[in-house]
Amino acid sequence: MKLIKFTLAAAILACGVSYAAETAYTTPVGYETVSLLPGQYNIVGLRLFNAPVASGVFDSSTSTTLVDDDASFSLDANTQYVIESANGGTITLTGDQISGTTVTLPSGDYSSYVASYVVRTAKTIADVFGADNEAGLASSANADPTEADIIYIPAGAGFTRVFYSTFAADPLYAGWLNADTFAQVPDEVLDPSVGFYVQTANSASSIDLVVSGEVKLTPTAYVAENDYTLLSSVYPAGATLETSGLSDYVQSSANADPTEADVVFLPKSTGGFTRAFYSTFASDPLYAGWLNADTFGQIPDEAMTSGFLIEKKGPDFTGLNSPPTTYDSL
Repeated sequence: MKLIKFTLAAAILACGVSYAAETAYTTPVGYETVSLLPGQYNIVGLRLFNAPVASGVFDSSTSTTLVDDDASFSLDANTQYVIESANGGTITLTGDQISGTTVTLPSGDYSSYVASYVVRTAKTIADVFGADNEAGLASSANADPTEADIIYIPAGAGFTRVFYSTFAADPLYAGWLNADTFAQVPDEVLDPSVGFYVQTANSASSIDLVVSGEVKLTPTAYVAENDYTLLSSVYPAGATLETSGLSDYVQSSANADPTEADVVFLPKSTGGFTRAFYSTFASDPLYAGWLNADTFGQIPDEAMTSGFLIEKKGPDFTGLNSPPTTYDSL
């Protein structure tokens, strides 16, 4: 395996990724820097993750459990973890649900999870942005979210909104707070497969958000259930529209018409978006494949940014996002 350093500043996000291989390690690890532009909603996705704390193969499942006969789970009961399955699915749960040989879950069908897996400590707001807001988002000295930058985390059809407060009069209203309940939420989990917004309404200049961790080498499920769905591209180097696998799941247009198709919004380093859609137009090969929805140029090699948005015109879908083939040598 290789140690990878990802330096994904804004300009690199727009045109590709450079990375360097160094000393051999058991797992590819590194960091990336994502530029948050001032005065807008920045779309971000996590693409580097905490190291596994357990791994193995689930041997069986029931409607409420997954069982690894060879496991001896002993995790912190109050810490949140993510189970990554070889089937692409991810499950977030607390350590008290993982004990001995068994993972205890809400009622459902987990038969597809009878496969290899890893368990990681979940990335939280404090992990990614710093317990003391080391990332440098605009904060509020008055515990007032209108004075601060806001992190929007998808929660069903809405969002959990989080901001940083430096309120000195009462420690209960200092730190990372829910912008609606004002509860302290430093341990709010950032789903590894879902993107999120950072609204920098109160920042006057760009912010470099540095995320470090391991590269994920297994597939990740896409789940698009809302008209506008935020997703993470998951894989930090080499991922493009062509390698993303999205063409197998998004609604395409047989007429090279973006109004008929799902549209993928990829943030530009200068603001705004590259809007892409998939065309199956048969009359002219120049208008088939991944097209820019504004210029109609072919853009299969457009780099996937850390987070992106899908404007869904077609039905809900669940698909599979696999790492680029270049990851086979990592």
